[in-house]
Amino acid sequence: MHEILPFFFYISSHPCITLTSEQLDSLLEYHSFLWKKVKISHNLYRREVVRGLFLAMIYEMYNFCSPYFAAEEGRNKPRQQEIFEDFLKEVSLSYKKERGVNFYARKLCITPKHLSWAVKEVSGKTAGTWIDEAVILEAKTLLKSSDMNIQQISEELNFANQSFFGKYFKHYTGMSPKEYRKK
Repeated sequence: MHEILPFFFYISSHPCITLTSEQLDSLLEYHSFLWKKVKISHNLYRREVVRGLFLAMIYEMYNFCSPYFAAEEGRNKPRQQEIFEDFLKEVSLSYKKERGVNFYARKLCITPKHLSWAVKEVSGKTAGTWIDEAVILEAKTLLKSSDMNIQQISEELNFANQSFFGKYFKHYTGMSPKEYRKK
Protein backbone atom coordinates (compact mmCIF):
# COMPACT_ATOMS: atom_id res chain seq x y z
CA MET A 1 0.00 0.00 0.00
CA HIS A 2 2.89 2.37 0.71
CA GLU A 3 3.93 2.43 -2.94
CA ILE A 4 0.66 4.18 -3.80
CA LEU A 5 1.12 7.01 -1.29
CA PRO A 6 2.45 9.27 -4.08
CA PHE A 7 -0.91 8.75 -5.77
CA PHE A 8 -2.75 10.11 -2.73
CA PHE A 9 -0.39 13.06 -2.45
CA TYR A 10 -0.88 13.86 -6.12
CA ILE A 11 -4.68 13.53 -5.96
CA SER A 12 -4.87 15.75 -2.89
CA SER A 13 -3.28 18.61 -4.82
CA HIS A 14 -4.83 17.75 -8.23
CA PRO A 15 -8.36 16.49 -7.50
CA CYS A 16 -9.51 16.55 -11.14
CA ILE A 17 -8.02 14.44 -13.92
CA THR A 18 -9.37 13.31 -17.27
CA LEU A 19 -10.31 9.65 -17.66
CA THR A 20 -11.14 7.82 -20.85
CA SER A 21 -14.62 6.32 -21.12
CA GLU A 22 -13.09 2.84 -20.69
CA GLN A 23 -11.33 3.92 -17.50
CA LEU A 24 -14.51 5.47 -16.15
CA ASP A 25 -16.50 2.32 -16.98
CA SER A 26 -13.91 0.20 -15.19
CA LEU A 27 -14.11 2.31 -12.03
CA LEU A 28 -17.90 2.29 -12.12
CA GLU A 29 -17.86 -1.52 -12.37
CA TYR A 30 -15.54 -1.73 -9.36
CA HIS A 31 -17.77 0.66 -7.44
CA SER A 32 -20.94 -1.26 -8.30
CA PHE A 33 -19.44 -4.64 -7.38
CA LEU A 34 -17.90 -3.25 -4.19
CA TRP A 35 -21.21 -1.73 -3.13
CA LYS A 36 -23.00 -5.06 -3.69
CA LYS A 37 -20.47 -6.80 -1.45
CA VAL A 38 -20.75 -4.12 1.25
CA LYS A 39 -24.51 -4.72 1.45
CA ILE A 40 -24.16 -8.49 1.96
CA SER A 41 -24.10 -9.07 5.70
CA HIS A 42 -24.08 -12.89 5.85
CA ASN A 43 -20.62 -13.43 4.28
CA LEU A 44 -18.14 -14.62 6.93
CA TYR A 45 -15.30 -12.98 5.02
CA ARG A 46 -17.15 -9.78 4.13
CA ARG A 47 -14.52 -7.52 5.67
CA GLU A 48 -11.68 -9.21 3.79
CA VAL A 49 -13.62 -9.25 0.51
CA VAL A 50 -14.52 -5.56 0.80
CA ARG A 51 -10.95 -4.58 1.69
CA GLY A 52 -9.57 -6.61 -1.21
CA LEU A 53 -12.00 -5.12 -3.71
CA PHE A 54 -11.41 -1.62 -2.39
CA LEU A 55 -7.65 -2.08 -2.66
CA ALA A 56 -8.05 -3.43 -6.22
CA MET A 57 -10.09 -0.34 -7.12
CA ILE A 58 -7.43 1.94 -5.60
CA TYR A 59 -4.69 0.19 -7.60
CA GLU A 60 -6.77 0.56 -10.75
CA MET A 61 -7.13 4.29 -10.06
CA TYR A 62 -3.41 4.46 -9.33
CA ASN A 63 -2.72 2.87 -12.70
CA PHE A 64 -4.98 5.37 -14.50
CA CYS A 65 -3.43 8.36 -12.73
CA SER A 66 0.22 7.33 -12.74
CA PRO A 67 1.06 9.10 -16.02
CA TYR A 68 -0.13 12.38 -14.47
CA PHE A 69 2.06 12.29 -11.41
CA ALA A 70 5.07 10.33 -12.65
CA ALA A 71 6.62 13.53 -13.99
CA GLU A 72 6.20 15.25 -10.62
CA GLU A 73 7.94 12.45 -8.74
CA GLY A 74 11.33 13.46 -10.14
CA ARG A 75 11.02 17.08 -9.06
CA ASN A 76 12.64 18.29 -5.89
CA LYS A 77 10.18 18.57 -3.03
CA PRO A 78 10.43 21.01 -0.17
CA ARG A 79 11.81 19.35 2.97
CA GLN A 80 8.53 19.79 4.83
CA GLN A 81 6.72 17.88 2.04
CA GLU A 82 9.19 15.00 2.44
CA ILE A 83 8.67 15.04 6.20
CA PHE A 84 4.89 15.03 5.74
CA GLU A 85 5.00 12.10 3.31
CA ASP A 86 7.35 10.13 5.57
CA PHE A 87 5.10 10.93 8.54
CA LEU A 88 2.01 9.58 6.74
CA LYS A 89 3.90 6.41 5.82
CA GLU A 90 4.84 5.90 9.47
CA VAL A 91 1.27 6.63 10.61
CA SER A 92 -0.08 4.06 8.15
CA LEU A 93 2.28 1.48 9.67
CA SER A 94 1.83 2.27 13.37
CA TYR A 95 -1.42 4.12 14.10
CA LYS A 96 -3.02 1.05 15.68
CA LYS A 97 -0.33 0.92 18.35
CA GLU A 98 1.06 4.46 18.58
CA ARG A 99 -0.92 7.68 18.88
CA GLY A 100 1.78 10.04 20.13
CA VAL A 101 3.52 12.67 18.00
CA ASN A 102 6.75 11.99 19.92
CA PHE A 103 6.86 8.40 18.60
CA TYR A 104 6.61 9.54 14.97
CA ALA A 105 9.14 12.33 15.48
CA ARG A 106 11.62 9.79 16.87
CA LYS A 107 11.00 7.50 13.88
CA LEU A 108 11.80 10.41 11.53
CA CYS A 109 14.78 11.58 13.62
CA ILE A 110 13.37 15.08 14.12
CA THR A 111 11.89 16.94 17.06
CA PRO A 112 8.16 16.77 17.75
CA LYS A 113 8.00 20.54 17.30
CA HIS A 114 9.62 20.36 13.86
CA LEU A 115 7.36 17.47 12.83
CA SER A 116 4.27 19.37 13.96
CA TRP A 117 5.37 22.49 12.09
CA ALA A 118 6.12 20.62 8.84
CA VAL A 119 2.86 18.66 8.88
CA LYS A 120 0.81 21.78 9.62
CA GLU A 121 2.67 23.76 6.95
CA VAL A 122 1.97 21.18 4.23
CA SER A 123 -1.50 19.95 5.17
CA GLY A 124 -3.09 22.60 7.33
CA LYS A 125 -3.73 19.94 10.00
CA THR A 126 -1.67 19.03 13.03
CA ALA A 127 0.25 15.76 13.26
CA GLY A 128 -2.01 14.73 16.14
CA THR A 129 -5.09 15.33 14.01
CA TRP A 130 -3.73 13.06 11.25
CA ILE A 131 -3.05 10.31 13.79
CA ASP A 132 -6.48 10.67 15.41
CA GLU A 133 -8.21 10.65 12.02
CA ALA A 134 -6.43 7.41 11.07
CA VAL A 135 -7.50 5.78 14.34
CA ILE A 136 -11.10 7.00 14.05
CA LEU A 137 -11.33 5.90 10.41
CA GLU A 138 -10.15 2.41 11.34
CA ALA A 139 -12.54 2.31 14.31
CA LYS A 140 -15.46 3.32 12.07
CA THR A 141 -14.45 0.71 9.50
CA LEU A 142 -14.26 -2.02 12.13
CA LEU A 143 -17.57 -0.98 13.69
CA LYS A 144 -19.39 -1.02 10.36
CA SER A 145 -17.75 -3.90 8.52
CA SER A 146 -16.65 -6.43 11.11
CA ASP A 147 -18.25 -8.74 13.63
CA MET A 148 -15.73 -7.72 16.29
CA ASN A 149 -17.32 -6.51 19.50
CA ILE A 150 -16.41 -3.10 20.90
CA GLN A 151 -13.99 -4.61 23.43
CA GLN A 152 -12.13 -6.41 20.63
CA ILE A 153 -11.97 -3.22 18.56
CA SER A 154 -10.66 -1.37 21.61
CA GLU A 155 -7.90 -3.97 21.97
CA GLU A 156 -7.17 -3.98 18.22
CA LEU A 157 -6.55 -0.23 18.39
CA ASN A 158 -4.43 -0.52 21.55
CA PHE A 159 -6.68 1.35 23.97
CA ALA A 160 -6.18 0.70 27.68
CA ASN A 161 -9.81 -0.36 28.02
CA GLN A 162 -13.19 -0.19 26.34
CA SER A 163 -14.24 2.82 28.40
CA PHE A 164 -11.29 4.90 27.22
CA PHE A 165 -11.94 3.85 23.62
CA GLY A 166 -15.59 4.87 23.99
CA LYS A 167 -14.65 8.33 25.32
CA TYR A 168 -12.04 8.81 22.59
CA PHE A 169 -14.48 7.76 19.87
CA LYS A 170 -17.27 9.96 21.23
CA HIS A 171 -14.92 12.94 21.49
CA TYR A 172 -14.14 12.75 17.76
CA THR A 173 -17.49 11.59 16.37
CA GLY A 174 -20.09 12.92 18.81
CA MET A 175 -21.52 9.45 19.41
CA SER A 176 -20.58 6.26 21.20
CA PRO A 177 -19.19 3.28 19.27
CA LYS A 178 -22.46 1.43 19.94
CA GLU A 179 -24.53 4.33 18.55
CA TYR A 180 -22.27 4.57 15.50
CA ARG A 181 -22.59 0.85 14.79
CA LYS A 182 -26.40 1.01 14.95
CA LYS A 183 -26.58 4.12 12.73
